[in-house]
Formats: sequence, C-alpha cells, structure tokens
Amino acid sequence: MTAWLTRADWGARAPSGAYSPLYPRRIIVHHSASRCCDDVNFIGDDISYIQGVQRFHMDGNGWNDIAYNFLISPGGEIWEGRGWGVRSAANGNNEANGDSYAVCFLGLFEDAPPTAFAMQALRDFRAAAQTRERRSLSIAGHRDVRATSCPGDALYALLPTLSDPITPAPTEEDIPMPQYVIASDSSASGRVKAGWAYILYPATGGYAGLSAEEFNKLRFIGTKFTSLSGEYIDLYTQIRLNRAK
Repeated sequence: MTAWLTRADWGARAPSGAYSPLYPRRIIVHHSASRCCDDVNFIGDDISYIQGVQRFHMDGNGWNDIAYNFLISPGGEIWEGRGWGVRSAANGNNEANGDSYAVCFLGLFEDAPPTAFAMQALRDFRAAAQTRERRSLSIAGHRDVRATSCPGDALYALLPTLSDPITPAPTEEDIPMPQYVIASDSSASGRVKAGWAYILYPATGGYAGLSAEEFNKLRFIGTKFTSLSGEYIDLYTQIRLNRAK
C-alpha cells in the first residue's frame, strides 16, 4: 500500500515566501535526472536526496521552496513537496505551473523505467488528486509543455498507460447532508469508529484520531461535515471508513 509522507517526515525547510494558488487540470510528470536511492527499503536515502533537491531549488535557483508538489521514490512512497492546491515552480512556464500538479520521480529514467512500486504510487496519486479536485486529471510529461528530455524516455513511454479517465468523486449534491460527524474528541484517538468522519488537514497531511494503518483504510467522499454538536461546517474534504464486505 502506498505510503504518504509529509514535509515534516523529510525535514523540509520552511518556504521563504508565500505560495500562489493552483487550479489543476492535469498532472505533469518529471524525473530528478540523477541516480537515487538504490535501496528501496531504506527511506533515509530518499530523505537526504529530497533535502538536496530543496536546497538546490532554494539556494541555487532562488525559488521560495522545492519546485514540485509531490515526489515519488523508488520504493513507492509519495513525499509531500509544496503539497496540495499550490502553484509549482517546476513545469517550465506560467500556464503549466498554474494549472498542473508537478510530480517528480526520484531518479534518472532515460533508459531504465521506474520500479513497479513507483508507477503504482503515481496511479494512487492521480486517484487521490482526482478525488480531491473532483474532476478527471490528465497526465503529461514535462517534455509536453517545454523543450526538455524530462521525464526520460523510459518513464515517458509508460505515461500513456496511465491516461485512462478515472471517475471523479461524488459531488456535494450526491451526498445527503448531514451524513457523518467529526470524531474530534480525545476518546476517538487510536480507535476508528465505523461510520464516523475524521478531519484531514490538507495543509500538513496530518490527520486526527487515526493511526497510519487506520488512515490507509479511508477513502475520500466529499467536502462537507456536520460537527458533533450538529453545527454545519465546511472543510476541505470528508473521509469515511471502507467497510469490509
């Protein structure tokens, strides 16, 4: 199962300036274009590598943060870069930076393709992004929006196999309200209660009242909550448990 890791997990530096919003219609795939992380079972290599990418982007290029929204390591982990809903600096032109998630595979993929773990992570990222954005997102390579060899011939050749449309998440009108409540009290911590909703914090990738194992059993279903007191509130996303058949 794909693991999602936050900026805190790789020790990201704080951005040096404010982000601009993103209005996504596609995902643009990159590679970091240098050898990375030979041991897929050791994420320490991933961490030092990603820190190096951020250092180059901020100190070398003068950007306000690492350029990518997310990064995918050979072991299939998805690492938060700039994160959800913010403009990237990686896609090569203003239009693409403003309407496309930038996702970078760690490694060089001119001749050899990424691991199966990494390709599955891209599929999982796209599914999560489409659920969040509630629309189908196409997949393109960096070379489709500017003159570059990125993301490498071997990786680029695989992208058409990932381009089939995925049905977006239900709209708000499809979900009767109120339907779920927020399990926000401390008694819910560490214990999932079937049919309860939990808060997901998109800005940090954190979650309330759930272990990592429990979090991986959740799926996104909408954008609105009713609080424990019955008061209506509007949040970024709503999640609930996948019940065993």
